[in-house]
Amino acid sequence: MPEDQNLEMDFENIDGDEYEEISGEEVDRIVESLEELIASVESENIKAYLDDALNNIYYLIHDEEEEMDDAEYEDDAEIEDELDETLPDAA
Repeated sequence: MPEDQNLEMDFENIDGDEYEEISGEEVDRIVESLEELIASVESENIKAYLDDALNNIYYLIHDEEEEMDDAEYEDDAEIEDELDETLPDAA
């Protein structure tokens, strides 16, 4: 690899006024590819970098609050299921 090649990414324009439209299909495809790549990597350091990249890409289109709300809803549904199983029927 040439030494003069700059591997640092320029994120200067990300917070600017210009926005790039990113499709959910593209993000999902890249996330899936990164998951497969992470599964094939042995180095924990490389896995950590790839995992960070995966999360950054995922949250380009998915809202963290939305994900938390979904997780809370799933937790509530699990609690209701457990209560249904443990409480006797009042019939």
